[in-house]
Amino acid sequence: MADRHLKEVPELLEESGPGFISLTLEADDYFEVMRGALRYGRAVGMHTALLSSSMPEAELTATMAALEEPVDHVEMIDCMSDLVMSPKSGEARHVESPRLLEMALLELRRSLRSADGPSLIIVDSINSLMIHNSKPRTMAFLEALYGRVARGGHTLALLHISEEGEGVSIPNLRLISDRVLVLE
Repeated sequence: MADRHLKEVPELLEESGPGFISLTLEADDYFEVMRGALRYGRAVGMHTALLSSSMPEAELTATMAALEEPVDHVEMIDCMSDLVMSPKSGEARHVESPRLLEMALLELRRSLRSADGPSLIIVDSINSLMIHNSKPRTMAFLEALYGRVARGGHTLALLHISEEGEGVSIPNLRLISDRVLVLE
């Protein structure tokens, strides 16, 4: 049952500590896993940055509001609003497309510099990044992001939907992650 991820994900992130954690999940569990990660960031008082590459920030914010999940502590980096011509809020950082990985990385770096300590970075879908970019480009982006995470004592939670696409597999995730957690 998906509701258990609300408790399980914060516990797993706490146990894992700083580093690069890949969370492999079923598509039906996406919002519960996302909520669990957001709750972890809020509970431990971490600066939280969310790189949204699968849905526009306005839609994600509205969905979280409908699920009564506050996101006021989250710095959104939205890679989808321009691509799908969705309304934008003035509060999110916007990247024109998930294809512009360099710009997304710059926005994440700005977000990390604005934090007073370690941060939680959530990448909402490696699958979406792989749809919009080649595998080598996506892996280079993740390696650059990993370097920043490792140097700063940050936690990176990378969401991977197990049913979507051929681009990323668990063995590939093991190459770039400190820990791969398969949520069932």
